[in-house]
Amino acid sequence: MTNYHTVVPGAQAGNDETHLNQSGGKTNSGHRDNQHAGYEPNANGTKIPGMDDQPYSKGSQPQQDQILGKPIIGFMVSVSKTEEVEYWVLRQGQNTIGSGSNCNIVLAEAAVSGLHAVLAVHRNPGDNNRLSVGLMDRGSSNGTFVNGNYIGFSPCQCKNLDKIKIGNYELLLMLFDIVDFDMKKAESFIPKGDFDYSDRDSYPTNDGTRM
Repeated sequence: MTNYHTVVPGAQAGNDETHLNQSGGKTNSGHRDNQHAGYEPNANGTKIPGMDDQPYSKGSQPQQDQILGKPIIGFMVSVSKTEEVEYWVLRQGQNTIGSGSNCNIVLAEAAVSGLHAVLAVHRNPGDNNRLSVGLMDRGSSNGTFVNGNYIGFSPCQCKNLDKIKIGNYELLLMLFDIVDFDMKKAESFIPKGDFDYSDRDSYPTNDGTRM
């Protein structure tokens, strides 16, 4: 089970270990997974901060490690595999999504590409530092959809409670923006004990799930 994938009791995550080779294809198949390797996604599409970066490359540090420690800004929730519900933690920055084991959000499903999409989350200084969320398909075989609409290969602006379809996974985007909810750190907060709040993605619970 990955740090970013929680299965409520009764649903166990699979062990799909699909990876990408250097040219963008799946190592366990004979064809290229990235059918649009030369495509420039931001040439004519909407500019979303962070989408020009390349978060997934051969030999790079696993994405789970690169995003750990950044603020939690929400979750993705799904009942596609089980009605007992699966959910994944989202953090500020670039959240890679795919069936590859070093993605932040691992969707172990046959129609999901190794690196399928990237969900980038940043704060917009021009909008009172509110969250700005963009989703971009990274050359997947089966495409990415938001609220039933195919997004192609250009960045797509997303909002709270959008439905994202990747492979046979339907995912509900649930965002938590401290600006919108006017929530701040309590200056008088006094922690009790030595509990470490920094790794909130991997708290073991009594029923074996991970947060």
